Amino acid sequence: MKVSVVTPNYNGEKFLKTFFESLENDSEYISEVIIVDNGSSDGSKEYIRNNTFSFPVRLIENAENTGFAPAVNQGILKAENEYIFSLNNDTEVKKGSIKALVDLISSDDDIFSVQAKMLQYKNKDLIDDVGDEYNLLAWTKKTGENHNSSEFTQVMDIFSACAGA
Repeated sequence: MKVSVVTPNYNGEKFLKTFFESLENDSEYISEVIIVDNGSSDGSKEYIRNNTFSFPVRLIENAENTGFAPAVNQGILKAENEYIFSLNNDTEVKKGSIKALVDLISSDDDIFSVQAKMLQYKNKDLIDDVGDEYNLLAWTKKTGENHNSSEFTQVMDIFSACAGA
């Protein structure tokens, strides 16, 4: 089973080398990467066009910045797989992560969505989010926020997955 990776981009050229290099770690589980560019002017589109990757990369070019959610939705509509892995352009995917997520979601028809452990961008020793919780007033809380990255090592039920924006 493979995934379509969907990633919005707006002037994120400085992140793309690390982003694509990290995806190469799990390239056997990726059938396509869809980058939805929101009118970048920093060389992002040229970087994508001028590099070769071990998986197909489709670049969707918007004339202007439509925002995160519309760009993700635009990419999902073009995806060719049952499973979508939505990633930000500043993401670094750890080897084995995509396989683990695919194995988990395909293990049980009752599983609708899965989420990886997200670490903070500026401090990778701390967790950003391992899933969202809601209270009775519908206020959200990021599970695991600011906990040590060595915690939350087991699969657990979550209410919803964080989009990571």
